[in-house]
Amino acid sequence: MDSVAVLYFDKRGIGQSEGKWFNTSFEERAADVKAAADYLKTLSNIDTNKIAVVGHSQGGCLAKYPKTFAGGISMAGPTFSAKNN
Repeated sequence: MDSVAVLYFDKRGIGQSEGKWFNTSFEERAADVKAAADYLKTLSNIDTNKIAVVGHSQGGCLAKYPKTFAGGISMAGPTFSAKNN
């Protein structure tokens, strides 16, 4: 059986992290998720081909950085478009 590692991090300004998440764009929050994955890739005990993302709101990181993640699970998909029509 494969082992599983979990990296759980707070949005900017939540817990002990700096910044204010509500002042960031979707793109910046997706970049934060990518940065977390990039960190995992520096660890010798992580299979870099099996990094996936699970969450409520930063799922856009899968579309923006498809080569970074093996897959993902959206636990609360959007109910409306975030794009201006």
